[in-house]
Parts: sequence; structure tokens; C-alpha cells
Amino acid sequence: MNGTGPAVRHLDDAIRWHVQEWAKRWPGLRQQIKEHVRDLDDHHSLTSFVELAAAVLHDFPEVAVLRDQLAHER
Repeated sequence: MNGTGPAVRHLDDAIRWHVQEWAKRWPGLRQQIKEHVRDLDDHHSLTSFVELAAAVLHDFPEVAVLRDQLAHER
């Protein structure tokens, strides 16, 4: 509406790979962290990251995995 669409698409493209790599690795990394920090309280951070991943990656499989993990944390 205000002409920022191309800029937003460019930024999404610029960070897409990075977000996708974090989304792929986060479940495994999180499990490793939880082995050392049993009462890990990262629900807010995970929720924010899932929102970012969904906005940038849309329906990539990695988003579904993160959403599933978030759902099991409740």
C-alpha cells in the first residue's frame, strides 16, 4: 500500500536462508541446551522465532516442526 513491498521482499530474501538454517537446527540445539539447563524457560523466545520463521518461510516444513515443538511445550 505504501510502496514498501519490494523492500520487504528483498529483506525477506536476504534473511530467508539464515532463518531456515536456524529453524532446521533449533530443535536439536534446544535439546542439547536442555540437557544442561533442565528448567529452560525459552517459550517466549521460541514463540517469537516461530512467528519470524512463519513470516519469512511461510509453509516450509521447518515451520511446521517448530510449531509442533511449541505446541508440545504448553
